[in-house]
Amino acid sequence: MYWNEILPADQLPIRYLGYSTSFRREAGTYGKDTEGIIRLHQFDKLEMEVFSTPESGAQEHSLLIAIQEYLLQQLKLPYQYVQKSTFDIGKPNASGVDMDTWFPGQQRYIETHTADYMTDYQARDLRIRLRHGDKETELVHTNDATAFALSRILAAIMENYQRADGSIAIPEVLRSYMGGRETI
Repeated sequence: MYWNEILPADQLPIRYLGYSTSFRREAGTYGKDTEGIIRLHQFDKLEMEVFSTPESGAQEHSLLIAIQEYLLQQLKLPYQYVQKSTFDIGKPNASGVDMDTWFPGQQRYIETHTADYMTDYQARDLRIRLRHGDKETELVHTNDATAFALSRILAAIMENYQRADGSIAIPEVLRSYMGGRETI
């Protein structure tokens, strides 16, 4: 979107929420956890992206994490915050956080959200820069974070809200979108 562009620093941060179909290539798991809708090869998600100054990049990372927590809290899903080690965050990331949501049917927490702070890694290849007034240009910093991986959050809702009779209570925050229904 901003390939080879110079963005005015006073217009940053630029924040986006986008819908995309994603494809996952399993590495090292040899098909583990590929049954059902929790870990699909192809899945849809809402992803948050931020372009910021180097000075505000870490703060934007914290904001995306706060949004993820807010979304999980609104759904009243039990979750845990996991600060990933540098070994687990992947090559381009300076920092990474996962939100793992409780899946009672599996008796374990499963990663439903990821937030990655990549500093200038993506901008370097794409040559996305910023300029403060008349000063030299510098690379923007980027963040990305999951708002919702749709199949995975649906599974979390179903597992956490299923009743003994097999019906599923609709989380209160979603009821207005379901015509006021309380169960399905």
